[in-house]
Amino acid sequence: MWTYDLILQALGWIILISGFPLIFIYVRKITRHFSYLLFPRDMLIQYISEDDEVESYLLKQSIIRKKRLIRLTQKQAESLGGSL
Repeated sequence: MWTYDLILQALGWIILISGFPLIFIYVRKITRHFSYLLFPRDMLIQYISEDDEVESYLLKQSIIRKKRLIRLTQKQAESLGGSL
């Protein structure tokens, strides 16, 4: 016979089992967000100027030091994977 306690326990298990994958999804999103904040990444920035010349910059980031902006030649940008 289903008692009130058994019904609540069954509903609790159904909610726990159905919501369990969401826990992993949100934990993964939160850890990825904080890892990007704590461990900065270098960025390759490319754009085409007014005279159709491709200009490339490397934005080097560090946890301790300030950001550095380095202008790259076309060969250096291609070796880093940039292509415009």
